[in-house]
Amino acid sequence: MLNLEPASNRASTDHVDPHDVVSSALVNGAALNWDSMPVRIDAALAAAAKEAVWPRVSGWLMGLLDYPGFREWKNEAMRRQMHFTMLPQRPVETFEDFRFDTQTLREHDIVAGYVRLSRAATDCRATQHYFRRYPFRGLPIGRDEHLRTCAELYYSRVYQFRERLFRLLIWIERRTQPKGLDVKALKEVFDAQLRVELDARHRIHHEEAYTDFELDALGQTDLLSSVNDGWPRMSDAGYHRIAREWRQRVVASADKLDFWVGAAAVLMLVRCRFLLLPPEPDDAANVPSGLDSEG
Repeated sequence: MLNLEPASNRASTDHVDPHDVVSSALVNGAALNWDSMPVRIDAALAAAAKEAVWPRVSGWLMGLLDYPGFREWKNEAMRRQMHFTMLPQRPVETFEDFRFDTQTLREHDIVAGYVRLSRAATDCRATQHYFRRYPFRGLPIGRDEHLRTCAELYYSRVYQFRERLFRLLIWIERRTQPKGLDVKALKEVFDAQLRVELDARHRIHHEEAYTDFELDALGQTDLLSSVNDGWPRMSDAGYHRIAREWRQRVVASADKLDFWVGAAAVLMLVRCRFLLLPPEPDDAANVPSGLDSEG
């Protein structure tokens, strides 16, 4: 089973040079052997893997331009997009998705899944900035409502990341060799790390809007002070303290998500041998899209 552990939890004698491990995946055009992979992925290895995998991902995506018909399809898609930007009043013409052969499509799902995963981590970290300012003075949106909306966005971003992560891991396990990745066990680890956020998202989605003691206090004092001049309003300093604590919470969670992106990058380097070469269409180029029984 693959184990993941932050660098701070590892014994100092358990030394693995992450740059040596990751760079060896690219030596002589061959991926790492599964047996040579370290038992634990620590923070340093995860960071090195993220750095190492992007050139391979970018190279694979650029290689798609040599796929028969794809360059022309992409140019036409961009032309239509620009046409709509300049003439938005005109109806958009229907435009079918490009159809790769089955093998290229399977590889594309993994590559695009990693790109989406990285974006999901970035989007989660970016929610810290929504807490930074209250832009609705003079509008019927209270300070507590603003922070509540930001909190719900943050929790949703964590959940989106989780779904993209494990969809990617399932694809890697089903579509690459060798087998043996315990996705269920990794999901248990992830859920334990982000339990508060995932539970909050579940309640938001299935039960009620997010609330907590401080947001309730902020909303109540703002409401009472608006109808009673003698009632004290929570100071801006108090509001900014609450917002600052939320930003710190977001950054701490985003650091955890970045680690998981790095863990996925290690798996990409270890198991996705197609990243070492540009994509090559099989004999049945541009056939209808679809996946085989392994999904």
